[in-house]
Amino acid sequence: MENDTIYVTMFKMFTVRFGDIMINGDDMKSDRLLRLFAYLLYNHERIIPSSELVDMLWCFEEVDNPIGALKNLIYRLRVLLKKTFSISDLITTGKGSYSINKDYHIEVDALNFEKECQKEMNTIEEYEEFSCLYTGKYLVEVEDDHNVITKRTYYDSVYIERIMEYANLLEEQGEYAKMEHVVKRALEINQLEEELYELLIRSLYYQKQYKQAAEMYRKTTELLYKSLGVKPSESMQDLFELIKKQSHSEDADIIEIQKDLAAETPEGAFLCEYGTFREIYNMHSRLMGRLGICAHMCLVSVVNRKPKDDEADQKYVEKIMEKMQSAMLSGLRIGDVLSRLSVNQFIVLLPSCNYENSSMVMNRVLRKIRYSLNHTRFDLEVTIEEVETKG
Repeated sequence: MENDTIYVTMFKMFTVRFGDIMINGDDMKSDRLLRLFAYLLYNHERIIPSSELVDMLWCFEEVDNPIGALKNLIYRLRVLLKKTFSISDLITTGKGSYSINKDYHIEVDALNFEKECQKEMNTIEEYEEFSCLYTGKYLVEVEDDHNVITKRTYYDSVYIERIMEYANLLEEQGEYAKMEHVVKRALEINQLEEELYELLIRSLYYQKQYKQAAEMYRKTTELLYKSLGVKPSESMQDLFELIKKQSHSEDADIIEIQKDLAAETPEGAFLCEYGTFREIYNMHSRLMGRLGICAHMCLVSVVNRKPKDDEADQKYVEKIMEKMQSAMLSGLRIGDVLSRLSVNQFIVLLPSCNYENSSMVMNRVLRKIRYSLNHTRFDLEVTIEEVETKG
């Protein structure tokens, strides 16, 4: 039989192409059928025991006749291949095993990526060639397969590691525009990697795009807060300090500075990221002793009385946090300051406000939200402490 090539993609989208005909995950009509075909193609160089396929397909499920169920899936796959590609001999049956017919040459993008991962890379050309191989996450059509999730995590981590090496090489060689392009491409695949955002902000900084760099920093801190509940790293905060210093020309006059500093039309409290909140807190702490005024800090927490730690709870907490933010921005004074501290906490600074007034203000602002949480597993906790005087 003539040696034919079957091209398989498992990154971004599962596709199988033979000649001029191509099928994708939607054509499989079944999650198990897709997982079976993908597993056979990925392991096309070896004979796979039926027991291994059964474990992969029904790992945590009770099946009355697993071998019979597997045979039925294999039959359905052969029917699909015959109908689509007019081939009936791709899957061969052995003694208690299945395999891909060696007469066919199988090209799998994930396996090619693995081979490239083993190579040492030193030049821009080598890194660029590598980066183009990873077009998206591994088998995104599959959600609840431990084997798939493990591989997906591995590929993602290897790709990110190599992209960071690539970006650092571009930085060393002064290729800042290329560095920006490479990191943005990586962020399309992984939107929650802080180190990638730091590299992107650095590339903008080196290109003297200070406003864009500052805006990207703000968007990044907000995203990481909301998605992971983390604050920006020290290196990220240090980078932001550099950006702020470079945002103004050396020859700016006081009128230009005043225009730049002027807020549009202040309404309600001031929302900022934690680094800015810390600076404002320290400023008030210094002023209090000198001016003889007091200020109080409030920690507002969403508390789950019976935590389940599932996705539904996380989404519900996020909705509460969004309602709290809206209520505090509109209900607190112009001079008050708030910052999101974590996935379930806000920190609030109330200048020129004693303990009793601080307690009254927070109860008033959060009353409706507290009421809405009655008869649920959730509640709000508010802790109030006086700001310590410095100097």
